[in-house]
Amino acid sequence: MSTVVVAVIIISFIAAIVLVLVAINNRDRKQTTLELLSRFSDRAMESNLSFSSQELLENTLMGLDGIQRKLLVIKKFRADKYESLLIDLNEVKRCRKIQVYNSISVGDGKKENIENQLEKIVLEFEYMDGRTPTEIVFFEPLNNHILTMSELSEKAKKWEGIISKLLPGELKKTG
Repeated sequence: MSTVVVAVIIISFIAAIVLVLVAINNRDRKQTTLELLSRFSDRAMESNLSFSSQELLENTLMGLDGIQRKLLVIKKFRADKYESLLIDLNEVKRCRKIQVYNSISVGDGKKENIENQLEKIVLEFEYMDGRTPTEIVFFEPLNNHILTMSELSEKAKKWEGIISKLLPGELKKTG
C-alpha cells in the first residue's frame, strides 16, 4: 500500500471517531435540555406560573413570571441531580450582575505578580430580610467556552435590567 492510501485511511478513521464523539455530545445535550424542560414545566404547573421571559443556559433553565413576580430556576448538577429554586421578587432588595474574580500568583521568586482571573459571572439576588444572597451562574470558565463570555455577560445584564424593574422599590419609584 502506498503512503497516501495509509494516510487517507488514518485521517478517515480519526474523522469518524471525532464525528461519533460530537454526535454523542449533541445527544447528551439534547437529552439534558429535554429533562430540564420537563422538570421546569412540572414545577411551573405546581406553582401556577406563566412565563413572560425564559433563558436556557448551559445546564440551567430560568423563567420569569412577571405578573406574579417570581423567577423559577432549574439547574442540573450531575447525571441525575437537579435543583429547583423559586425566587419571589417581592422579597428581593436588589438584583445585580457580578463578575467574581480569583487572585492568582504568577511568576516565581523576585518577579512574582498577583493577577485577577475571572471565576464566574452571576446574577445575585439580595434579600430584604438579610438571608444569604442567591446566585444564578451565567458563565464559568470550566463549563463555558471563553468565546461565549461576552454573550453570557450581556444576557446577565439584560436579566438584571428586567428583574430590577420588578423589584418592590423600583415599582414605587416608577408608579
